[in-house]
Amino acid sequence: MTNKPYKLQPLIHAATLVEERLSVELAPIGIKPRQARVLNVLHLLGSASQVELAREFEIAAASMSTMTSRLIAGGFITRTVDADESHRVRLKLTAKGTALIEPINKAWREVDRIIDDAVGEDAAHTLATLSGELRNALGGRVAGAGTGYRYYGKKTADEPTG
Repeated sequence: MTNKPYKLQPLIHAATLVEERLSVELAPIGIKPRQARVLNVLHLLGSASQVELAREFEIAAASMSTMTSRLIAGGFITRTVDADESHRVRLKLTAKGTALIEPINKAWREVDRIIDDAVGEDAAHTLATLSGELRNALGGRVAGAGTGYRYYGKKTADEPTG
């Protein structure tokens, strides 16, 4: 029997710690990391149906429904009937949701700074690039990528460069 460590263990642990730190940074504005991602993508898209958002995040529509219900209850997004298709409901940021975009970006910048301080800027950039490449190789993609959203990792067919 070997005691060789698994590569995924420090990756999972580091990701958990980074998300916990992001939760601390976002706490003053009253949202969680995944809610911040949804608000950011809605900001980038302008509006989207719940199904479109679920596709962007590669999750089940029911999971996105739970997330958007909480964001609606918090007054961060609103549901409106699509002007072109009356049977389709669109989700859009409210003024309260839009006001959170800069504080969300500030929290993300702070966590990036923490990562830079922990491993150095060059290593942090390499870590982000390799993480993006791993995500892409495993079939993931960047939510909101079609909007020109910046990301790390090699470009895939549906993602912009940047």
